[in-house]
Amino acid sequence: MATTTLSRGRVQTRTRIETTAKRRAKTRVLSLSVQGLWAFAIFFFLTHVCVSIGGHMLAESQRTQVKSMSASLQVAREKERMLKAESTQGGTVAAIDSWAKERGFISPNAPSSPMKESEFVAQR
Repeated sequence: MATTTLSRGRVQTRTRIETTAKRRAKTRVLSLSVQGLWAFAIFFFLTHVCVSIGGHMLAESQRTQVKSMSASLQVAREKERMLKAESTQGGTVAAIDSWAKERGFISPNAPSSPMKESEFVAQR
């Protein structure tokens, strides 16, 4: 079956087979693009799900680590408070100096031995 059309004095004959083939080619391209779109959407969705689950797992593991470390942190803070309290009990300068002399500590700023007058004059 052929279709005949007159266009400005020319006769054009088209068969339905040609138009059907063009239509099929267009639908094939359209279906390929729709398939590509679906493939992208599925890939994007699966990637999103995997990354979200991974992120939640990491956040949950950090939360449990913080929870388990809070008890040891409390113990460390309590020990630090006790040490500060012990160090400030006799906090005057005189008490610290006497404690250091009792244990044999020597101040790094103090002279090592008293200077004699003859040594002092020789150093000038």
